[in-house]
Amino acid sequence: MKNKLTIAALALSTTALVAPAALAQDIPAELNKPIVINEITLGVQYQGGHNTGQYGRYNGLTTSGINVDLGFTQIRRPAWNSGDTYYYEFSGSNLTFQPGNKTAKGFRDGAYNSDTTIHFGPEADINLAFGRQGEWGVTASYSALTYTGNIISSLWTVNGDQGTLNNGLKPFGGASNVPLTKGTVLNTNFNPTTLTPYFNQVQTGTRRDKVELGGKLELDTWVLATNISHEHKQGSLEESIRQTWGGMAFTLPVDYDTDRFDISASYVDPDYQAVIQYSYSRFTDNMTGVRLPYAVSQTSLSATSGPYAQQSLYSTPPSNSAHYLTVMLSDKLAPKTRVVFNGRVGLELQDDTFAANSANPGLTPTMGNPTYNWFGNLNSSNQGTRGTSLDAQAYVYQANVTFSTELAEHLEGKINYSLDGRDVRVSEFKVWNSGNPDQNNNRADYVVPQNWVKQTGTAELSYLILPESSTRVTASYAFNNTNRTNAQVEHSETNSFDLNISSMLGKDILTRLSYGHSNRAGSMHYGTAWGNLETGAPEEEGTPSGAYYQAPMVSDSVTLRADYAPIGDLSGGVFIRYADNRFHYPEVEAVAIANPSNAGNWSLAGQGQGITNSTTVTMGPDINYRPTESLTLHGYYSYQRIYFDNRGNGACSESNAAATCAGTVGYFVNKYTTHMHSAGFSGDWKISEKLKLSSEYNLSVGSVLFGQFNGVSVANVTGTYQNVTNYPDIDSRMDDIRVTAAYQFTDNIEGALLYRYSMFNNNDWQNVPLPVIPTTNGGSAISIVNAGYGAPNYNVSTVGMTLRVKL
Repeated sequence: MKNKLTIAALALSTTALVAPAALAQDIPAELNKPIVINEITLGVQYQGGHNTGQYGRYNGLTTSGINVDLGFTQIRRPAWNSGDTYYYEFSGSNLTFQPGNKTAKGFRDGAYNSDTTIHFGPEADINLAFGRQGEWGVTASYSALTYTGNIISSLWTVNGDQGTLNNGLKPFGGASNVPLTKGTVLNTNFNPTTLTPYFNQVQTGTRRDKVELGGKLELDTWVLATNISHEHKQGSLEESIRQTWGGMAFTLPVDYDTDRFDISASYVDPDYQAVIQYSYSRFTDNMTGVRLPYAVSQTSLSATSGPYAQQSLYSTPPSNSAHYLTVMLSDKLAPKTRVVFNGRVGLELQDDTFAANSANPGLTPTMGNPTYNWFGNLNSSNQGTRGTSLDAQAYVYQANVTFSTELAEHLEGKINYSLDGRDVRVSEFKVWNSGNPDQNNNRADYVVPQNWVKQTGTAELSYLILPESSTRVTASYAFNNTNRTNAQVEHSETNSFDLNISSMLGKDILTRLSYGHSNRAGSMHYGTAWGNLETGAPEEEGTPSGAYYQAPMVSDSVTLRADYAPIGDLSGGVFIRYADNRFHYPEVEAVAIANPSNAGNWSLAGQGQGITNSTTVTMGPDINYRPTESLTLHGYYSYQRIYFDNRGNGACSESNAAATCAGTVGYFVNKYTTHMHSAGFSGDWKISEKLKLSSEYNLSVGSVLFGQFNGVSVANVTGTYQNVTNYPDIDSRMDDIRVTAAYQFTDNIEGALLYRYSMFNNNDWQNVPLPVIPTTNGGSAISIVNAGYGAPNYNVSTVGMTLRVKL
């Protein structure tokens, strides 16, 4: 017996000694090796169809033809049992090359491609990260973002900050065949036929390139971090300027640089956290604006009767900078009690020098007629103000304090207070402006800052009333007090109440019911908010106009959601939400300025201008189903209805106003309803270990119904502007189909085939592809000059092939 025990003891001790070695031998060999991943992805695709520029306006894939796509991934990490924590990751995606420049049917524009550089990487993304986990790290990245706008018709070709008239169109003479010189009288009849040839089509679009570098250093419970970024944005945007017949479109140049620097120190402890951060940002506009010569004279004045404007300067956003200091603190006062504070102070600066006056500030009393002192209010630098810059300064301060705790068993409480303030100061209030570029019609405009202080307090209680069914009731109350200066709504107060109930119906169904009520009261001030600051005159009450996002409002909403999540293969949810907003404006009475004798028919008692009511209904199911281990299906449907009732002021334009403008007619009413149906289906099927199929289909169908009443109510309708006019419904439909087949050739090579079809159709009656609109069909008189762009419809197919190789 003794010998047997001795042998057993020796065997046990031997096993204990060799166990680590045996365990090490059982570890898979790949876990004992460093992680090394090298992947390259190469893709080729063909994209074709109608209006590819609109199809790719947000994803950068705008041109038709062959595109080549490149991606790569590099990862380095030590073996898990090496004791080292270094890491290295380098990746790039969407490195796409687009050799084509066709963006719409029959439209090619090489200037657009060179301007916004969409040829290479319109959505490129490159990232680099390396360091030691828990000690230090460095990151670097590059990203691109493109936007493709409309193809517009314009009288101007813009090069840098200078616009020139197209196709030999003569300034101040336009399409006349008579030789004209600056300042001569325009006595030529302009019509759509003579002016249309002078329009060129231009593709608008922008590209943003961003480079970012960051680093962090971890010192026990402290983390020091810094980040610096530079962003450049270039291209052109669609804009318009008001001239002879209304808006004329042109391309506004974009050449922006944005720089930002952040540095922070964070303290991390299980019970206490703190962060202090300084941020600096700088926005630089490299172009003052664009100088546009006037196409035609606006009056038939003689050459000496007024200062014919040589050009108009359309300014771009001014350069500015900002400094912010942010502090975040969190303390765990007790096991279930925590207080969190967030605070920020900032200084925003704008001291960009004013551009020279756009209406030919070089004119002097000795030019033309000496009796006129044209634009005599310019400063010594020929700028249209008494100062050389606005010298704006905005002091911002924000604070938020949250306290949460467990008041009793199953009862939790939370209170919050937030403050948001802004104090703006400017050095210049009075700006001289010319109302008409062909006349000596100077006037003073006023620029005033808007300051505000917003205070919000909330209280929330959450009680688990039935733990066995996880039934919880949450009630919250919020109060907001907002004070503004130089605003339409100088003071408003909002009281909001929300009630939420959630419960498990059985073990698989979770239901949630929410109700929200909000009441915003405020004092509306119509017309010019600042009045005449030079003389201190009181505010002038003007035409009623309502900022609906500030106006007094009562809002109610109800949301019901049920989610079915069993352990089995079927899951899903259904929801419905109803929201109703009712806006209230002060009772006012308009005065018939044009026809005071008919003022009685212009009564607007109880009527204000703005959105009076809006309602939203949203509902739909979402279902997931997995019939087999290799097949997964998903489907959804949603419906949304939005209704607006918009009431405004108006004018009875009938010649015999007393006879035809009967009753309360001095206002217009716009009522429109939007319906949107969205549905989708997707599936993933693993046919074998090597072959996988996936597909997706999304459909959206919508319609906008629009009706207008312009305030002219008559018994016998003789014009489309009388009584109620129902416009054609605006219908839209979007289809998107994707089918992908992926095949694993070897352990290191994977290929995929892709087909995608996308279609969007909109019958918007407002999209008129003619730059010059006549007064009537076939008329010779010009009604308005517009951008001349058509409906944004597209119909695009994409066929592609991708190969991923592990090296």
